[in-house]
Amino acid sequence: AEGWARGDVAAAIGAPRRSDRCLLLLSGGVELRKRALNDQTAAIANALNTPGHAVAVVPLRRLLAEDGVIAALKARGFKVISPGEI
Repeated sequence: AEGWARGDVAAAIGAPRRSDRCLLLLSGGVELRKRALNDQTAAIANALNTPGHAVAVVPLRRLLAEDGVIAALKARGFKVISPGEI
């Protein structure tokens, strides 16, 4: 989390990925991961389109991955600004 706060993405995602590795080894794990990403992205997009305030809690690696939540939100037309861009 400290790496993300500094805008250091490499440090932020440098921790071991045990849970993702385990999930992807399961039968149907790849599809489950894709569905989870789509569900998370849809929920966040819905919250962002609703007046008021919203908080989303997403595992850091899933948030920052090249095919992760931030990329999916950008693909939906949202502007995402990371700490390093402020």
